[in-house]
Amino acid sequence: MRKQNIYNKKELEDYEEKYLASYALKSKQAERNRHEPSPLEYRTQFHRDRDRIIWSRSFKRLQHKTQIFPCYSADHFRRRLTHSLEVSQIATTIARSLELNEVATEAMALAHDIGHAPFGHSGEKALNEKLTELKEKNNLLENKNVIIYNFDHALQGVEIVERIEKEYEPKYSGLNLTVPVIEGILKHRRRNLKEPSPIKEKLTYKEIVNKDKYTKYGLDYGSLEAQCVFFADKLAYFFADFEDALRSHILNYSEINKGSFKQFIEMINGIADAHQYPKVEKNIDNIDLFLEFRRKAISALILNVIEASYNLISSYKLSSPIEAKKLKKRMIKLDAKYEKIKDVTYDDYIKQRVFNHELYRATEFKAETIIKDLFDAYYQDRKLIPADYNDHIINAYRGLNLNEKEINILSVKNYIAGMTDSFIISRHKDLFMSSENILII
Repeated sequence: MRKQNIYNKKELEDYEEKYLASYALKSKQAERNRHEPSPLEYRTQFHRDRDRIIWSRSFKRLQHKTQIFPCYSADHFRRRLTHSLEVSQIATTIARSLELNEVATEAMALAHDIGHAPFGHSGEKALNEKLTELKEKNNLLENKNVIIYNFDHALQGVEIVERIEKEYEPKYSGLNLTVPVIEGILKHRRRNLKEPSPIKEKLTYKEIVNKDKYTKYGLDYGSLEAQCVFFADKLAYFFADFEDALRSHILNYSEINKGSFKQFIEMINGIADAHQYPKVEKNIDNIDLFLEFRRKAISALILNVIEASYNLISSYKLSSPIEAKKLKKRMIKLDAKYEKIKDVTYDDYIKQRVFNHELYRATEFKAETIIKDLFDAYYQDRKLIPADYNDHIINAYRGLNLNEKEINILSVKNYIAGMTDSFIISRHKDLFMSSENILII
């Protein structure tokens, strides 16, 4: 018979203190923005964060949100939920190997894209353009407490878990996650903290953390667990985007057997040699060979990032998570020469060829048109948005001294951002297709 209370909360916390590295996050020290009773149960604070994320409506909706190709394109293209699970697998492997907090890493990874709008980065770009256009045309100023006139999916993820989700405790807004996990969501995006994000929203990370609500997160790259998620995100979408591009026939196999991708294959075999790991095929001419290559390549790159990161962390002799953050350096990363080859390969094939292909551009144009049409319609008449949602936004942002115009914009922004691909297409048909009936059920 098992010992009563084996692995209860206290024993799990003691395990963290005993077996995790000194620079790993510890759930015992993790604070929440709103105090909660801490019952004696079989979960740490980070377990509770992870579970709240999985049970949230926003997480469920990721299964119907675009990763790179829209969900309506084909069943085997990645969706935002699949991507989040792949990121979690890679990030937790790295965290576990470096004696970091695996559960905190898992929570951050699962929620890192929870703020994405429908249609992926195309939707993010369209929403941001409408918001910045509105701001500039009317000479509007940002509220000191909350960013209204820009859209960034990492920032929106924080808004969701802190304000917009309401299923956890109906009388409160948000999921009340721990501060380290929220910080991991916020910091999974930017490569350079002083530069604007890739969608050119004219908003630097420094401007974000200058807001009253965000000052506690600081101008750094986050915990080492958050940095595991950052790296895993980039690695996961690297291989996913290539796979989806090959399945869609936007890329063909003859293209990936030359140029920078050929150099990338040679790089993977070099890492495999160093670790006595099986080499990959030098000539990839079908999807099965690509999938075999993907599996071995991900393993090889994980081996390298673990080795490189361990050596870097050891060189600083870190004794706490706070010391790791104070360095303001990215510590979880590949050897620089490998990182450069990976980035060049992605730029040459995905950014230059896939993202500029006429089929991809057509889906992007369609996505941006749908979002901009709905934004204009909802902004002109907020009553097109369900009344209970408008009431929820008023409640979620209470106490911030927002005026009517700001509340209106937040309702439009958050309502559209929360939609799935299928739902936003349906709403667009309802408002803009004269042949469609609006059914009152």
